[in-house]
Amino acid sequence: MNNTQLRYVFDRKNVSDNDSRRGLLQIEVRLTGKKDRVLISTGIYLFKNQFSPKNGFTCRNHDNAVLVTGKARNMFRKVEAFVLSDKCVTLKDAKNWNAKNINTDSFIKFVKAEMLKKEYGIGYGHDHKALIGKIEAFENIKTFQDLTYDNICDFDLFLRKTIKTSST
Repeated sequence: MNNTQLRYVFDRKNVSDNDSRRGLLQIEVRLTGKKDRVLISTGIYLFKNQFSPKNGFTCRNHDNAVLVTGKARNMFRKVEAFVLSDKCVTLKDAKNWNAKNINTDSFIKFVKAEMLKKEYGIGYGHDHKALIGKIEAFENIKTFQDLTYDNICDFDLFLRKTIKTSST
């Protein structure tokens, strides 16, 4: 996603003080020139005297200041890398930066939908239906994640065993 700005936001709700209440450190992702933003929690709670805006964020007056600073900066780099990648298109995508990208969409449903979009001749439609039938009979390719090199090679062997004509 182009034209994005990232920064640390500490204690957005203004609840922290120096001795008893801690505030949350978050990462803000904002489109340049827009008011919309996404706040991503780092899971780090600090007292007011432990936060320093030096170099974006630096933890101070903490027993593990170096570790806390490293954890926050590491997470910042990961969020930044995701936001700048092709996987992030909207701010909503940025909010789910660490979600597992598991595509469970059915490959067969996709092929059928693509067949309906295009107007093929009778021969092509028959060929596509035959292909779908063979994929369903093979049973190892159901989702897009199943489209691996090994599965495609296994599918090729399956077709060579079940189909007698070379043109098919």
